[in-house]
Amino acid sequence: MYEREYDKRQGGRRMLRIWSVCRVCLLVFTFVAVTTHGFAKEAGYTLAPAETEVELKGNTRILKELSQGVGAIAEVSRKALVFVSVSKTVRGWDQSDPFGLFGFGLRRMPNPRQEGLGSGFFIDVGKGYVLTNNHVIDGADEINLKLANGKSFDAKVIGSEPDMDIAVVQIKEQSFDRSGLSSLVLGDSDQLSVGSFVVALGAPFGLEASISFGVVSALGRGSLSITEVGDFIQTDAAINPGNSGGPLVDMNGRVVGMNTAIFSKSGGYNGIGFTVPSNLVRRVATDLIRGVKVTKGYLGVYYQELSSDFLKLLRLPADTTGIIVTQVEPGAPADKAGIKPKDVIVTVDGKKLEGERDLVNRISLMKPGHTAKLGVIREGKQFTASVEIGHRPGSGLLDKSREEPSDDAGLGLELSLQKGGLLVEKIEPRSPAVNRLHPGDVILSIEEYNFDNEKDLKQALKNFNRAIAVARKNKQSSVLLRIRRGGGFGFITIVLS
Repeated sequence: MYEREYDKRQGGRRMLRIWSVCRVCLLVFTFVAVTTHGFAKEAGYTLAPAETEVELKGNTRILKELSQGVGAIAEVSRKALVFVSVSKTVRGWDQSDPFGLFGFGLRRMPNPRQEGLGSGFFIDVGKGYVLTNNHVIDGADEINLKLANGKSFDAKVIGSEPDMDIAVVQIKEQSFDRSGLSSLVLGDSDQLSVGSFVVALGAPFGLEASISFGVVSALGRGSLSITEVGDFIQTDAAINPGNSGGPLVDMNGRVVGMNTAIFSKSGGYNGIGFTVPSNLVRRVATDLIRGVKVTKGYLGVYYQELSSDFLKLLRLPADTTGIIVTQVEPGAPADKAGIKPKDVIVTVDGKKLEGERDLVNRISLMKPGHTAKLGVIREGKQFTASVEIGHRPGSGLLDKSREEPSDDAGLGLELSLQKGGLLVEKIEPRSPAVNRLHPGDVILSIEEYNFDNEKDLKQALKNFNRAIAVARKNKQSSVLLRIRRGGGFGFITIVLS
């Protein structure tokens, strides 16, 4: 009896389990049926045709024409584009082979090789001349150019100008394959205006034949510490590492600049790129190809920045910007034009000088023979001096203070007469001049008294003391000295205690 009831209970449980399984199967079947029906493939389904008209509220004809124009410019310009790859030996990295210690002695390992990438463009396909940046090929042992037709050739440096970051290279093989290639024309960068559309081409991050579109953001940017001498065009067209040496092209298909640098904290595009103007590129490239020295303008002055101390002493307005002349080279263009020490130059050809480097930058970019108009302040009166710019001698930068002396000094000096001025022999330990003036400095003038041609020490010292006495009588807080230190010239102020 118990066994029959037990079997009955077991049978009920089996039926319950079977019914549960059936319900689950029914639910799964229903779900599959519903979802399968919902996502069933539609035979013959197609998306809207590519030529389907899109309803736009505005007129986009100009944008379409602009897009077509940019495409046409890019197509032509790419034929002149060159991908530059260089390799060079890193000097001074000789190392000893540590494995040579075990019975073979020390062995010298070869210097490591360094590779770099950049861009360039043909200015004369027939002769194989390519323009690029000096910093792209500087120090390279090997230069390889990959052309727009896919062919690669070795190149040699024709000439370079580091101060302006311009270089010309030439394909070594005279009979290289010129199929599908063209040259770009250097346009007139002086005709550019802020807001002009431009296209930048190059190989950013090694991605060959890349283009970017933008506008001219600013003109006449100075050297910006990018180069020793510069007059850069600023653009927001994307420029990245690898774009260096590539062309910046205007809407006429002419080159208006050569991409050189970017302003970036990350090393990538930040919307600020700089290019060398085509007019400067043309002048420098022509000189390099002709094998003549690149001409730079020369004024022949030493100077220092116009500090607030000098503004007060010279009674100039607080917003005056420019430089103060510390020495004039005898026979130099500035000397012939009557420029004197203590003159303040505030403008060049009507444009204000913005900083110490601005003068050398502007003068260096001028062609020798150009007559520059300098705005000069002398003893509170402003006048214009006409200077015929000369050829800059030597390869180093001139028109620059060789050494900037302290702009603050004091009394307590032992002086002797030396040809050209009063020699500082000794400075009293408690004198405010300690660590300001130095033994060996030569005082050339103080206020209006000059010692350049003084032959009598007694008279020179008398004039020196007289200048200080007059300044105190007039309740001046300081006096102005012009000195020579080493090979440089400069002005300092002596505080009257």
